[in-house]
Amino acid sequence: MNRTFRLADLEQSGRGAKSRFASRIADEQGVERYELVVAGPAALVKKSFAKAEIEVDIDPSADKRAWSKELGEAWKQEREAQHALSALEDVPALFEKSPPPAPTAAKSVFVSLRQLETGGTRYRFTVGGFVLPTGVSFFFGLPPVCSTFGVLFPASGDQDLFLHLAWPPIGPIRASINGGTTPDVITFSTICLPWTHFAPIWHLFGFRTGVCRTFTFGGTDIFG
Repeated sequence: MNRTFRLADLEQSGRGAKSRFASRIADEQGVERYELVVAGPAALVKKSFAKAEIEVDIDPSADKRAWSKELGEAWKQEREAQHALSALEDVPALFEKSPPPAPTAAKSVFVSLRQLETGGTRYRFTVGGFVLPTGVSFFFGLPPVCSTFGVLFPASGDQDLFLHLAWPPIGPIRASINGGTTPDVITFSTICLPWTHFAPIWHLFGFRTGVCRTFTFGGTDIFG
């Protein structure tokens, strides 16, 4: 079921650095098998998500063909970005950015989808219109999947995209750190078997304060 949330739609609990905003959400079958959670310092969450919308699409009945189309579109964008990079037309630009510092609780916001019941499912999120200040990290987590993608379109400033497979993040398994408002795209898949799943953690880092126009990410644990 495709639903759009604003921060005001989520119920707040806790205070200060231990604030948590949550809502139960239904899938395409109308069953509330999931919980959407945003957590982090209350002031930072409210400032960043003041005008943001979170669009959630969860479909337990989705088949491989539908997912392959969605993943294929993201993979095409990623390949085009890599093709431009391999042209080596601006070598100095390759050294303009350093890796982000280790995240801290004071400068981190987490957005998580918690699966309350098991079952093969396709997930797709679009989060748009949120502010990402310089030096701040946003983390977006999914339940275990065997294929995932993330597509980031900055509207202003400069946001970078990383993919981690564990917490705390020791180092990203994939990274996309294009400058300015150039889109960042990452795809990652394994052979989809019951024992090859991973829990993706998408990491958005504010290299320069700005507004994220849209960050779309998704995953599937459909196998067999």
